[in-house]
Amino acid sequence: MLRTHLRDQAPAAGVCEIRDTAPVRDAARSVGGRSPRGPRQHGCSSPTAARACRFAATVIVLFSVSSLQAAGPCTPEIAKVVSIQGLVELRRFAPAGSQETGWQAAELNVVLCAGDAVRTHERARAALLLSNETTLRLDQLTALTLDAPEADKAPLMDLLAGALHVITRTSRPFKVRTPFVNANVEGTEFLVAVGEQSASVSVYEGRLTADNDRGSVAVTSGERAIAAKDAAPRKEVVVHPRDAVQWTLYFPAIFDYSVGAAIARAPAEPALRESIELYRKGRLAEAIASLQNVPERLSNPQLFVYRAGLFLLVGRFDEAKPDIERAIALDPRNSDAYSLEAVIAVVRNDKDEALQLADKAVALDPTSPAARISLSYAQQAHFEIEQALATVRKAVELDPQNALAWARFAELEMSTDNLERALDAAKRATGLNPELAKTQSVLGFANLTRIDINAAKQAFQKAIELDSAD
Repeated sequence: MLRTHLRDQAPAAGVCEIRDTAPVRDAARSVGGRSPRGPRQHGCSSPTAARACRFAATVIVLFSVSSLQAAGPCTPEIAKVVSIQGLVELRRFAPAGSQETGWQAAELNVVLCAGDAVRTHERARAALLLSNETTLRLDQLTALTLDAPEADKAPLMDLLAGALHVITRTSRPFKVRTPFVNANVEGTEFLVAVGEQSASVSVYEGRLTADNDRGSVAVTSGERAIAAKDAAPRKEVVVHPRDAVQWTLYFPAIFDYSVGAAIARAPAEPALRESIELYRKGRLAEAIASLQNVPERLSNPQLFVYRAGLFLLVGRFDEAKPDIERAIALDPRNSDAYSLEAVIAVVRNDKDEALQLADKAVALDPTSPAARISLSYAQQAHFEIEQALATVRKAVELDPQNALAWARFAELEMSTDNLERALDAAKRATGLNPELAKTQSVLGFANLTRIDINAAKQAFQKAIELDSAD
């Protein structure tokens, strides 16, 4: 069994670090228009990012008070569920001699106790906050059990399947145990992945020693240790280490589908209609699942683009990319496909490529609000805030009923300190579609800039209920 020991942890990057410890964190990212995940993107050195940090800090304080008012079911509390996307289930620990409990749907902010188990289903994600301020992100098809800490020993968790992304800055150690690798953690960022015949630990910050009965190896940032069954651990350098955690990325939505608009692009099918209605209600996993009932004869470029957009919203870049490529192969002038590629480039911090792709999307279809929304993200990544604002202003002129365009307009108005116009735009967005987490989170920030705390809390709570990963 491979053991892993950490030492010499690197400090977090950036001037203002937003710990990933609350479900409202992604709303803060949306104010800045950029995802902080990825190499060296955690800081808040720019004015826009600094503003996002201040907003996020305020909201985290608001929700840390309200979410901790209810007493937990156990002492000590091991963890809390702070983000759920898709089907995530919880099974409570049953002491010896008592009736075993079954799996039940996990709820946001539920407290986890020693012996409790959590599992994610296909295209689902979850985030847990440990009592030592460590954030655990669970990929799809992951099973994790939280064991009771032994006296004077570190807390222990068992990763039975799937992948676990860990971010910790605490000095209090804990352990992650798998069938093939043990990680004794003291403070770092790393990924543990478990397969049928092997397990691996990828280190993003810090250093560790991985060993088992057959040998040991030192692993530093940008490296990965792999332990196969009955074999000594080996080390390898990873060219693109963040590729392994692309499922943690946040991709902003750019399509505000209405049933009428979608049916105009494809034959009217109940399954497609149902999927779009579910999407507009923020029920993404169900929207994807319902597409399985769409007949093959509807496999046209726009359907691939629609499905790719859904995949991105649940962090499945690996599934979205082939659909985008198929759409472009069928229709090389598909503006929506290039709009999605532009958003992907922004999130992956390839700013120049993002701008080129977004410009191409607008050139292919100057009337597309989605193309202009994607262009606004690319422009903001280049700190061209006024240009981004003008771009989205055109988007709402093209489609005044587009809730996402109005939400994006509100974000950028806040970035330029036009707070009255930002609030008006945010209200317009929620009026058009109150069932999108994006519109509610932007409304929360617009109210927060006016120090309307109660209205901000109501909007943020609604956003979290709709989608805690948005």
